Amino acid sequence: MRIEAVAGFVLWVSACGGGQYGFSRTYEPLITERPHLEKAQELPLEDVRKAPYDFKTVEVAWFGVVQSIHELEDGRSELFLAARV
Repeated sequence: MRIEAVAGFVLWVSACGGGQYGFSRTYEPLITERPHLEKAQELPLEDVRKAPYDFKTVEVAWFGVVQSIHELEDGRSELFLAARV
């Protein structure tokens, strides 16, 4: 009985990690993301949707799932994101 309890506890503890790509409650940016995240602004989606050109030079911080990425002729990337709110 004692061995089963210890084994169960070990399995339970080892399965509880969120990790960098797991299901953590907080987001921890990658090293390459950190400079962008520090200068990005969390803007309401509706503000950007109403006047997108007002935010042309602003880095925006939104959490979501990338739907597609397209490389533009000038070297930039166009990203389509399903925003999570």
